[in-house]
Amino acid sequence: MATSRQVNIFINGREVENTLKGIYAEKRKINAELNQMTVGSDDYIKKSKELRQVNDILDKHRSSIRNTEKAWDKVTAGLRGFVAVAAAGITADAVIQYGKELFNLGVQMEVLSAKAETVFGSALPQVDKAAKQNANAMGLTISQYVDAATAIGDLLIPMGFQREEAASISTNLVDLSGALSEWTGGQLKAEEVSKILSKALLGEREELKQLGISISEADVKARLAEKGLDKLTGQMLEQAKAAATLELVTEKSADAQAAFAKNSETLVRRQAELQAKIQQLSESLATVLFPVFERLVDIASLLADGIEGIVDPV
Repeated sequence: MATSRQVNIFINGREVENTLKGIYAEKRKINAELNQMTVGSDDYIKKSKELRQVNDILDKHRSSIRNTEKAWDKVTAGLRGFVAVAAAGITADAVIQYGKELFNLGVQMEVLSAKAETVFGSALPQVDKAAKQNANAMGLTISQYVDAATAIGDLLIPMGFQREEAASISTNLVDLSGALSEWTGGQLKAEEVSKILSKALLGEREELKQLGISISEADVKARLAEKGLDKLTGQMLEQAKAAATLELVTEKSADAQAAFAKNSETLVRRQAELQAKIQQLSESLATVLFPVFERLVDIASLLADGIEGIVDPV
């Protein structure tokens, strides 16, 4: 994603606030001073140079806006051609709405991408690799897969799991959510199943019954006792319970996993893959257009500052 940068503006060695409001205010100030000076005097000539400098800065702002508008025109021209061929019946309002959705998607992806980097750190490539291999078969885009894994990892790391270990458990659970989603006949999407599995790691296991899995607190305690971990307390106990829950879920979903591995050409699978591919196209388009969207936000901010600069004196 693009990064913003701060540019300082100096007029005659004096720094001016780098907003349209600040620049317009400086221009009004210079004009007021010029009105009090003798035309042709040294002070008048010096102040006139400052005014030209301010006007040059404003011209650059306007030029930047025009260039962005031209770039946007090229993008929309291409989109119009695509829409004309693929969906001649779509209205202008529908296209505008889709543009809004792409913008919101791009913003969301940027935030969640930053979250994934924070949660997994150096282990993120491990998650990305699993996403590229498995996401579409589960009806998820690569971004959605990583987001689901991040949500799980964000629960595991505070329990004391190392980031590499959390990445491994998270991807295993997300992969499992695909098999369990298909086991429900597609009634529950992989994202919904992933949330149910995440809650189970925290001890909220009631919703597992929707997936045909029943795990009680007694089951978890029995598994801990088998491993000699029933005397643990605090964070270590939380970690052990999460690991025991994962083991039990994996064991009790063996049939679903076997069916998922075997039935790669079912209608449910093919439909999930198709939906994922369509959504992937939207995400790819949002990623490509994000620099344009970001620039348009900058322009909107500049225009807002300019309007404020006009309204304030009134």
